[in-house]
Amino acid sequence: MKRKVVIYTVLAISFVFMQPVSAQWGVDTSSTNFRPSSNVSFSETSLPIVFLNVEGQTIQKKDKILAYMTVIDNGDGHNYRDTIAHPSQTKNYQGHIALKYRGNSSFYNSRKKPFSVRPLTAAYVDAKKAKVVMLDMGKKGDNDWCLLAPWEDRSYTRDLLTFELARPYMSYVPQGRYCEVIVDGWYYGVYILAERPTKGKDRLCLDDPGDWDGDLSGDYHVCVDRTDEPHYYQSKYHPLDGEGNEIANRYITFQYKDFEYDDFMNADFLAKYPHAIDSLHYYIDSMEDALKSDAYADEKRGYAAHLNPLSFIDYQLSTEFCNNIDGYRLSTNLYKYSKKHAASAELDHRWQMTLWDFNIAYGNASYYQPNSDIWRYQTNDIMGSDEQLVPFWWERLMSDDAYVDLLKRRWAEYREGAYTRKNIEAKIDSMVAVLKDAGAITRDNQAWGYQFSNIDNQVSVLKQFIVNRMAFIDSELGYESPSGGDGDDANSTMPVIVIGGFNQDVICEDLENVHNNTTQSTLSQFQGLDKAGYGFYTSNVRAEGALCGTDGRFCSASANYIMPVAANNALMLKDVEGGTAEGTLVLASGVKTSKIYAIGTCGDGDSQLSVKLNYADGTSSKAVLWSLSDWSTQGGAVSGLGRIATKDGTWSGAAGTLSSSCKFNLFEIAIDAEPQKEVTSITVQRVGSNCPSVLALSMAVDDSAVSRTPADASRCIVAVYNLEGINIPFLQPGVNIVRYSNGKVRKVVVR
Repeated sequence: MKRKVVIYTVLAISFVFMQPVSAQWGVDTSSTNFRPSSNVSFSETSLPIVFLNVEGQTIQKKDKILAYMTVIDNGDGHNYRDTIAHPSQTKNYQGHIALKYRGNSSFYNSRKKPFSVRPLTAAYVDAKKAKVVMLDMGKKGDNDWCLLAPWEDRSYTRDLLTFELARPYMSYVPQGRYCEVIVDGWYYGVYILAERPTKGKDRLCLDDPGDWDGDLSGDYHVCVDRTDEPHYYQSKYHPLDGEGNEIANRYITFQYKDFEYDDFMNADFLAKYPHAIDSLHYYIDSMEDALKSDAYADEKRGYAAHLNPLSFIDYQLSTEFCNNIDGYRLSTNLYKYSKKHAASAELDHRWQMTLWDFNIAYGNASYYQPNSDIWRYQTNDIMGSDEQLVPFWWERLMSDDAYVDLLKRRWAEYREGAYTRKNIEAKIDSMVAVLKDAGAITRDNQAWGYQFSNIDNQVSVLKQFIVNRMAFIDSELGYESPSGGDGDDANSTMPVIVIGGFNQDVICEDLENVHNNTTQSTLSQFQGLDKAGYGFYTSNVRAEGALCGTDGRFCSASANYIMPVAANNALMLKDVEGGTAEGTLVLASGVKTSKIYAIGTCGDGDSQLSVKLNYADGTSSKAVLWSLSDWSTQGGAVSGLGRIATKDGTWSGAAGTLSSSCKFNLFEIAIDAEPQKEVTSITVQRVGSNCPSVLALSMAVDDSAVSRTPADASRCIVAVYNLEGINIPFLQPGVNIVRYSNGKVRKVVVR
């Protein structure tokens, strides 16, 4: 789900040494509400201003108080503190709220306290919650908001940087907006008015359990976290140590989020659905049971029947990218839809994940080896006596070749998409520039006694951490940019991951497997592209003539591709009884683009394919004809490939025999797409003869307005921005700013 992000969209948190707070944690007995020592005066800011009127009440940690909230945002970069002198200002929101402090380490380890905000329909604290839209976050409104307090993150960027990088890939991640907060007339500095990952229609889109004709297979939202709630669900399994042994005195704890425990126990709901909470526990248990079972990697009986692997991979890559020491074990949100809800809305009914809380990530901690070149999911031994450890799931998932293969391909997609170094650094610079231009950093420092270090130094430290961390992950996952650079200089395409439709393994990644005629993976057996039993091979078998490395990455002159290696990796269309062979390649996630690239080849002679794109709205493109030549025909999009015999035979010789000619080829087609629609799958039908195979897909990252310009190495698109200066994944209707690899920038209008 892609969402509009305006220029002040940033999450700011600042890091300082821990300061003493109230003697009684959670309650400010001095009735000053932890206000800063200096009263900062200012008249104007480009950031929204949030006024909280508590009328002198002491804000509590556990219990909500009634307050009044006004959000000023004129939309023109001029917001005034003096609302009397400027009475016509735009009130983005105004109304009563239930207010309290929130957070754990973000509350106890900082002088600047974060707030929980619940809009109300009436002026009493237990009134019905009001669904509201704040600062263009969502369209349908929600009643669960927070004001995050910048403190531990001295770069002011960590949380929302993580969110914004992950946004093109995940179904939902929260949004946030910088603002400046005033409580009872006292300036509190820079905060983030943010969504929380909750059930709202603009967020996780969960219904109440049982809403779908009593279907209690969802909708549920839980969070792996501490045991600091009155009620929680404890897993029957334990975390694992570095040797794979259970740590018997440590537990995996699930906090109830949607529904909360009290909602499950509500008398009216309980009378209607007495077993709802038991059903939630059953679906948690079922997922964990599958992960623990001997058949955990089986597509039908294993974990894939209970959780969405790509969603877990997206969470894992975000967590590992920033080396989040709280990752996996705290603030780890899981949600699932009921089967009926999922079927009706075309959603996935399996467990999925979203993101939250990265303020002490990116090396921003002094414990648990935050800067080490280690996988964060393997740190239970490092965390020792900590009560909350990493669940066993991740070790189990990472022991499945199919999961790891998809993880590698997804990382390559990240690195050639949002996670290029240039894009990441541009986002950081944009965030910091907003705060500097508004004067907010100076005011925040003044309010809190100049606790924050020089922000330019902090940004430099953060950027260097990211460079080092990406180098570690690239090395571990075998990623190399097709251009030999950092993913920034590759041509203006990105690979499209296929998760369904491949029916043949045509890539040999282990010569020993060919000699022994053994299965290479749990999904397929290497059998070759033609009747003689020849197939391609990776650089593990032989460098000369290899199609790709073990990461499955290769490129043509036009596009970058990724294909699975130790699994089915080709849609082969053979003769079928009573009709023409066809198949559909299902994408890991819907993509919006002006052009889809497909690459393949044909064994035993030439063939033709009919290809059409299928969109999320149920429509399809007009079919186009693709002529695929025999793989020995010269002039392909990828050439100079070798081949290897998959079996003993008259033509091929002994299994494992490598061809010395290295003249085999792949052929490519570019299919125009409707940029405003999401492509979800590609249907391919054989209209010729012989054995055509489709191996991989890619997509243009430009839009129709740019694709009319011939592409060349000096005009590769490296970034697209909206008029507010925020980097966006694709061109949008209206005016866009496009930056090319040769350093030139131009305006592009999409109508």
